[in-house]
Amino acid sequence: MWTGVISRGIAVAVVTAIVSYLTARALASRARVAYDGHLILQYPIAFRIFGPVACSLLLLLLAFLTRMVSVNPETFYSVPLIAAVDLGMGCLLIYGMFEFPVVRLDVSSEGVMSRSPWRGRRFIHWTDIASVSFKIGPQWVEIRAKDGTAIRANLCLSGIHELYLELKRRVPRTAWKDRYAPFEPRANHSQYDV
Repeated sequence: MWTGVISRGIAVAVVTAIVSYLTARALASRARVAYDGHLILQYPIAFRIFGPVACSLLLLLLAFLTRMVSVNPETFYSVPLIAAVDLGMGCLLIYGMFEFPVVRLDVSSEGVMSRSPWRGRRFIHWTDIASVSFKIGPQWVEIRAKDGTAIRANLCLSGIHELYLELKRRVPRTAWKDRYAPFEPRANHSQYDV
């Protein structure tokens, strides 16, 4: 019994270490500069290539494991529980298959344009930005326009720090919330207070 718990704990620790490493690399990575001078923020190449492949393989593994467990359920409640877990995991894996290769931000002198499989294309002009905040749970910077349009930039996007510097340069201090997280130490946040 303890070997199963220990092996799962090791697997969780390894996955956490890999994701932490990739996120740290993304925070340190730079945006790609397009031919017209725009900054292009995308997930790093490792995310764009291996993300969909890993999600596809995990989805197949999940289907295989579900089939194995459903053949001989231990209790009456195990089948609905397995179905619920599989549905949740399946949704996350399908999300990953489309999120990593498609999401892109284009930062230009006019504003920020976002492309995602979930919300299509959205553009916010620099003068239309009503608020910029950092959301701790999903780990993204949210740029909200006066009309309610929102663009969310995940911390794993290459060049996220450059986006932060551009926002800091172009957006008034009154529009900022949580300016220091995660780009600047908390001790320095007083210089941005309104």
